[in-house]
Amino acid sequence: MKRKYLHLNIKGQEWKVFVQTHSSYKRMHGSDSAAICYPDDREMYFDRSTVSLRLIRHEVFHAFIASTDTENSSSMTAADQEEVDCTVYGNNKTALNDIEDRIIEYILRGE
Repeated sequence: MKRKYLHLNIKGQEWKVFVQTHSSYKRMHGSDSAAICYPDDREMYFDRSTVSLRLIRHEVFHAFIASTDTENSSSMTAADQEEVDCTVYGNNKTALNDIEDRIIEYILRGE
């Protein structure tokens, strides 16, 4: 059986968004979150039973930050990371909103 997902282009990279039932999400990702982003695989997963705009925004922003290749830099201070985050947000607000809207539409279609 082929898994259904939403295909997205984020900063020139192909990403997949999966929406799972609560039991599938918990089995695959554990019970300590309701959404998760795997930057190395370029995949996002959401628990359909608890998904929210806040969670969507959070995970999409992880994807955008991952595109900067600075997310796991041990030499960055918190202030450095804040500067990167603010720059990414400032330069990509419209794209972030568009991607959030596409995910919401995908979820509302029930796919």
